[in-house]
Amino acid sequence: MPIDMIGRYRILRVLGEGGMGIVYEAEDDQLHRNVALKVIRGELVTPELARRFALESEALGRLQHPGIAQIYEVGSDEGPTGPRSFFAMELVRGLPLTAYANTKRLELPERLELFALICDAVHHAHRQGVVHRDLKPANILVDESGQPKILDFGVARITDSDIPSTRHTSMGEMLGTLQYMSPEQVDAIPANVDARSDVYSLGVLLYELISGRLPYNLERAALHEAARVILLDDPAPLSSINRKLGGDVEVIVAKALEKAKQRRYDSADALASDVRRFLRDEPIVARPASPLYQLQKFARRNRTLVSSVAFGTLVLAVGAAVSTWQAVRATRAEQLAVARREEAIASRMVAEREKRAATAALQVTDSALGVADSARAQAIREQQAATTSAQRATAEAAKSQAVTTFLTDMLASADPATAQGQDLRVRDLLDKASTVSLRDAKASQPEVRAAIEAAIGRTYFQLGDYDAARAHLDSAYQIQLRTVGPNASVVGDLAADIGKVARASGTYGKADTMLTQALAVFRKTRPANDDYVTSAVGELAAVRYAQARFPEAERLYREAIDLATARHGPDDQGVGERLVALGGFYAYTGR
Repeated sequence: MPIDMIGRYRILRVLGEGGMGIVYEAEDDQLHRNVALKVIRGELVTPELARRFALESEALGRLQHPGIAQIYEVGSDEGPTGPRSFFAMELVRGLPLTAYANTKRLELPERLELFALICDAVHHAHRQGVVHRDLKPANILVDESGQPKILDFGVARITDSDIPSTRHTSMGEMLGTLQYMSPEQVDAIPANVDARSDVYSLGVLLYELISGRLPYNLERAALHEAARVILLDDPAPLSSINRKLGGDVEVIVAKALEKAKQRRYDSADALASDVRRFLRDEPIVARPASPLYQLQKFARRNRTLVSSVAFGTLVLAVGAAVSTWQAVRATRAEQLAVARREEAIASRMVAEREKRAATAALQVTDSALGVADSARAQAIREQQAATTSAQRATAEAAKSQAVTTFLTDMLASADPATAQGQDLRVRDLLDKASTVSLRDAKASQPEVRAAIEAAIGRTYFQLGDYDAARAHLDSAYQIQLRTVGPNASVVGDLAADIGKVARASGTYGKADTMLTQALAVFRKTRPANDDYVTSAVGELAAVRYAQARFPEAERLYREAIDLATARHGPDDQGVGERLVALGGFYAYTGR
């Protein structure tokens, strides 16, 4: 049965359908105006879809700008299959950006003026803490008056607060449209995506708007190949497509499309300002890349070729100098060797005679003293070992009891008799039990408190609460560092845990430092191919990869594979998982 009404809106026709829902043209029965009504499809509602819908509503609600479609109302009503959420927004009658420009046959200055208006709207969104993450012609409609309107904030990210809905983008989850994605979006590391990611997408839009084609042809490329192109390849210069697009326009677009976001325009407003300077025949801020920078980029794209040429040149230059120097040295050395050979033979014969005499004289005395010293040293070692063993056993028992008590308290708080009718989540149980356990542990031995802090921190990490995990693990680490010193195995364990939390939250400098420390401790305290060593090497490889330190990452990935194979054999599942990690690395680096 067709839908007639949703809330106070009378449905007129379907404007479009997508993964999130259906967009209708509808009439507001109260205000008698037509609106665009976006509705989540009832049969497709999932927690993730509902979260993104709420995020889009919140993002649009923050924005009041002529270049952004205005939101009028967010609500829900009862549909045939249950509650359905919707929001009503300004109905934009227009054409997608590139279609409008081509239909109107806009000249270059007109296209640039239109593009600058879009930058103004994007900059407004950024000032309100909203990053769009999916800028493309289909999401920018231009009405008959020439006013562009940005739509579809369904994958937007709010950056100016700790809003929970913005923190659920997972590592490895790419959001947006591949052709218009920035390199950091392709890397799928949420923490690296900011306003400059939208600047990159604006650069793609501008390239397409004025040249009639996209910077890269990814239509038939496999995902890994498309990712490699976006991450590593430079687009064809605009002047190679149309000679009229050389000069300052080409420089502006190239700056917006820089792979490293630090080299792009730092805001959409800065990009718009340079476009307007060009239109006014004023000097632009952007400058062409220097010859040195271009050479560095060439070297990064062609590492093997550059390395071979450089090595060959170096070998020729050094070889000529070294061969001359070695010839002179060889002549002098030969003369000196002849003179000293006879001296060495005579000296060796005298030394051998003296050694035999000294050995015979000391043999009896050394033998008697050695037996007594050995027995006494062995007794002392055994006594010390027994004392240490007893102390360690007592400490480990206390730590185990403390952690057991903490877990028991956490589970007990879920008992109906103590929960008092509350529907407690795992996080609620953890918060409640950790407060009690840490309060009781303050009077205990430092290592007992550290054990509880570590257990709590690891549990928070599993729940995805990286801030809470970091706080507890850091506390445990500092306690153990003071108590047992930096080279103890338990300190290595905690350093590894802190490194994993830092990696998961995108803090790669901290992750690198802590994992490097953990690996050093493990190599001192564990067998060479121990699983803890292998795990630390694998984690460090992933961190170096995220830092774009590719040669180091490859070496570490391979080392982890070799260690796992040596310990478990080539058919072990862990070896397979590490091969997958290396394969993913090769895919993203174009190998």
